[in-house]
Amino acid sequence: METVPLCCCWCFVSVVFDMNMVYCDYIVDRIKTLLNREISDNDTLISDVGNVEFDLHPEEKYMVSTKKTLTLSDINGKLYRVTVEEIENV
Repeated sequence: METVPLCCCWCFVSVVFDMNMVYCDYIVDRIKTLLNREISDNDTLISDVGNVEFDLHPEEKYMVSTKKTLTLSDINGKLYRVTVEEIENV
């Protein structure tokens, strides 16, 4: 943990941030890129990869978590969901 000073015009406040990075964006992007490459390069059972969906608040639309979801389909039209999310406190 790292303490980071934040200041305003009349006081100084120290806030503790947990500096461990979460790579859900990177991981789901790599999965999507590799699946699309597989579709274009090979005779594969995967036919389509959808857009990455974010875990957003239903009304306010802010990020609820770092979870990312990717939908894909096979050559028979069956849909699949791939979810990438951090596992806390393991």
